[in-house]
Amino acid sequence: MHPAVKILIGLIALGVLGVLSIHLGVTGPGARTLEARIAEAVEAALHEGGHDWARVRVEGQRAVLTGIAPTREALAAARRSAARAVSIGGPVAGGVTAVNIGEADIAPLDTAILPTARPFILRLSRSSGGLTAEGFVPDPDFERRLGLLGAGGSVQVARGMPDPAWRGLALEAAGILPEDAGLSLTDRRLVLTGNWNAASRATIADRLPPGYEVVMP
Repeated sequence: MHPAVKILIGLIALGVLGVLSIHLGVTGPGARTLEARIAEAVEAALHEGGHDWARVRVEGQRAVLTGIAPTREALAAARRSAARAVSIGGPVAGGVTAVNIGEADIAPLDTAILPTARPFILRLSRSSGGLTAEGFVPDPDFERRLGLLGAGGSVQVARGMPDPAWRGLALEAAGILPEDAGLSLTDRRLVLTGNWNAASRATIADRLPPGYEVVMP
């Protein structure tokens, strides 16, 4: 047999033995050890990410998250942290192959204790100093998302949002709000002020939900 063929066969054999050894570690006596290592890594990643509400159970190489997340976004972030807990994933490499969040819950917002805003109005303005927000928002997650856009100012969580489309329009407009421009979204009426360029105005007009009106400068 040609030496090169022998080397090739030897490499293939080593690869097969490596896969089998890992497979036996996952399904055989080493399964509990692997699960414990994955659980430890996921718990550390969740803690580092600030997801102290989350608990993890590992089944093979699948991480199952439980607990009550403060928001839907927090649950998604915890899922990402768990998926990346082991640097190399996959069934062969011994990492997390899937993250199940079906057993986790999202904390309901206690709307009974919230004031009702009539009208439901949010004012936004952008200057060289950044984005400023004033008025009402429908929930803490919306307030957090404004914060991710760099918004300062003072907003209050309240009931009274006219419909779910209000949320999408407000965030869309906040995301493209030009410098030296502003807006006010009062129920289903959006008023743009200041330095809105043609492209931004066209985007707003294109994304305007049915039943809403916009007043442009």
